Amino acid sequence: MTCDLISAALSDLQCEETREGFRVLTHCLYPNFEQVAVYVQKHLDGFMVHDGGEGFDFAFLEARNPDLLKAYMRDFAALYGVDCDGHRIFGRAMTPEWLPNVLLAVANAASCAANASAGSENAQSDESEEIVEKAYSVLRQAFTEKQVRRRVKRRGRTGRLYTFAFGISEGPKSSLVDTVTPNQLSVASRFTSFSAVSARSLGGAFLTHTRPIANEDSALLAEVADVVPLEALLASIERQMSESVLQ
Repeated sequence: MTCDLISAALSDLQCEETREGFRVLTHCLYPNFEQVAVYVQKHLDGFMVHDGGEGFDFAFLEARNPDLLKAYMRDFAALYGVDCDGHRIFGRAMTPEWLPNVLLAVANAASCAANASAGSENAQSDESEEIVEKAYSVLRQAFTEKQVRRRVKRRGRTGRLYTFAFGISEGPKSSLVDTVTPNQLSVASRFTSFSAVSARSLGGAFLTHTRPIANEDSALLAEVADVVPLEALLASIERQMSESVLQ
């Protein structure tokens, strides 16, 4: 099996070989407007198509309720005629001609499940978005619009892309900034993303909050980023950038 075979069946969709299988970017979208990717593997006399668990990872990294997402994954997998094993949505195509149907069924199920889950968690989402907007206003007090990039992506050690609220740049100096709320999902997801990209090796790494973070959670996050209240964010970034110049 080669990407040529898959590309021939899927025309304009991009395909690349990965450890998870042949990765195909579809036109379906997650709530953060990232394209849904599906993976194709040879399976018996046909093909296995799955979402690589990325829909489930999306819920975790966006600090959403994974149990709620699992329920939606089961519902939408059934709706689109594919299966779900708790973390992945998958389907089987017996011939190359069936690949487009199964691929789009898996992608649509993953997209619908993630969007339904996101729409069901308005309170937590509203709090997170409110902090992001407040942080943006604070950052714009010292940096221009071009210097404050929103929803920046960095590739982790495994090749997966992680999204951060802001990327700050000033000449050769740079910082990654994200927000965190005092709940276990938010803490765990931020630790995962900052750790995966070795954020401190890229420059400054900051997590900001408006409500106190538990001491044990703050200590964990401090391993991968500077954890600061929103009112101290600007001074912390400016201090880090000054120190990087001296070094």
